[in-house]
Amino acid sequence: MVFFQVISSGIVAFTAGLFSFFILTSGKTDKLGRSFSINSLYVAAWAAPLVFWHLAADGGSALFLIQTSIVFSLLIPAGFFSFTIYFVESVTHVDYGKYRKAVYAIGIFFALLLVSDMLGLTSLMLPSVSHKWWFPYWPDAGPMFKYALVYFFGAFNAGFYLLFQLIRRSQDRILKGQLKAVLIGVIIAMLGGSTNYFLWYNVAIPPFGTILATIYVISMFYAIARYQLFNIKVITAQLVTFTIWSFIFFRVLFSDTTQEFVANASLLLLVIFFGMFLIKGVLNEVKRKEQLQVITAELKNLTDHLQEKVDEQTKEIRRSYEVEKKARVELEDLSTAKDQFILAAQSSLISPLKSIEKRVKELKDLSLPGEAVEDVLKIADSTERLNDLVDEFVSISQIRIGKDALKTERINLPSIVRGIFDELTPQITKANLQTSLTFPPLEKDNVLNLDKEKLKEALTNLIDNAVKYNQAGGSITIKGERTRHPIERDKEIYRLTIE
Repeated sequence: MVFFQVISSGIVAFTAGLFSFFILTSGKTDKLGRSFSINSLYVAAWAAPLVFWHLAADGGSALFLIQTSIVFSLLIPAGFFSFTIYFVESVTHVDYGKYRKAVYAIGIFFALLLVSDMLGLTSLMLPSVSHKWWFPYWPDAGPMFKYALVYFFGAFNAGFYLLFQLIRRSQDRILKGQLKAVLIGVIIAMLGGSTNYFLWYNVAIPPFGTILATIYVISMFYAIARYQLFNIKVITAQLVTFTIWSFIFFRVLFSDTTQEFVANASLLLLVIFFGMFLIKGVLNEVKRKEQLQVITAELKNLTDHLQEKVDEQTKEIRRSYEVEKKARVELEDLSTAKDQFILAAQSSLISPLKSIEKRVKELKDLSLPGEAVEDVLKIADSTERLNDLVDEFVSISQIRIGKDALKTERINLPSIVRGIFDELTPQITKANLQTSLTFPPLEKDNVLNLDKEKLKEALTNLIDNAVKYNQAGGSITIKGERTRHPIERDKEIYRLTIE
């Protein structure tokens, strides 16, 4: 039975250390991974002293080893509860941090009580060992240890409750199956490990369940591996590396000579060094592949939806074009109707005006009294003004229908501008404005084909506004220059700036 306990404890310690090593070297640095690693280390630190405890030669050594083991065993329930909290939080996003801290505080409290026993200050948790059944040095429970057992089973049951509630609420079949496997595995492992405590209270039940504690670590590793999808290459590299390390480590322990010990120890350090590089290289390769998979998935998603987006934008452009085309057609129809109306109005107005002019001319040739002559002249002036308005009206209509309504001639542009300034001199002097006129020095550069009257009308409006809306004591700057067309660079234009 003692041999079975040694083997069982060794397997538990090796397994827990191995899986903790897997997570620590896998690149997973989130809270769930760290929680599993720490809890696995608690299990390994609990099981490792048990191997040497059963091989102890005296009661003092056995007591120290079992006390060291139980210190870490008291942290295992808090570690499991913490792992459960992080697992539940990752799924539900509900914060259980205060409960995790409370359970850890209780576990640390009992662990410190046991450390006090180890220092000889108290005898509350594990004060002594005695011969029980096949075991020469089995622990005797102190008065406070029963409360530690309440904490032990209470923390585990609280974790079981949270996992059970998560199973009930989850709609994910894979997650539910995963949680069930974890729940069953940890319960079996906890019950198996708890068989160690019967003999503490002289209950004749052998501690045959120690080896079942291995299931505890395996179940939790299964959960985190499935949940975080660890790469099989990483696990394989870790397993091979750790196996080689273990083999060489045992060779160091069982070296027969100093020379063999030094050689094996040197080989172990060398293998550890290259093993870490191997694991790091595999991790980098896996990371690059994961990044490539993400990029590939994004590109595939973009490719799959690119044609849809192009079709959608094309439809939108087509709809906008149809709306614009319809509006343009309607505007052209309206413009045509307006031009037709102007031309029709022109014809309707010209005929009566011609008749009036003819009659007024006939009246001028007659000998009329003085008052009648004055009235006829007034009618003639009004008719002439009306005729000018009709001519202007006709000019506009001709422009709208594309006819040449401009009477162009070669004129000197600066002379027109200076003439306008001369007409506005009283207003400029009254406002105390400074004027500046700048034109190309060569006269030929200022001679253009223009409609003199229409250009003068347009420039008069602009310059008059510059005078009227300027501030007292301000300035007016006019600059003329020949330059390249801003878009059609092979063409030359004349730019006139009024500032």
